[in-house]
Amino acid sequence: MASAGQCLPTFECTSEDSSSTIRHMAQKVVVARDKARNTARITCRVCLEDFQTTINFLSEAVDVYNDWIDACETAN
Repeated sequence: MASAGQCLPTFECTSEDSSSTIRHMAQKVVVARDKARNTARITCRVCLEDFQTTINFLSEAVDVYNDWIDACETAN
């Protein structure tokens, strides 16, 4: 997905539980895009939650993050 040494965009995890003693801090979620395959995966490095979605040539990391947020809201 990302080439070695490439800086990946990071975001805050949606699975964060504000009452938890172990809080997910910002910049624990990584978005990796594979534009050749039109897919992207977003993964939390703390809780290991992940989400995969389809992308197009205009998609940015924030679009993948927003798709994840929308999917979480739909599921809940």
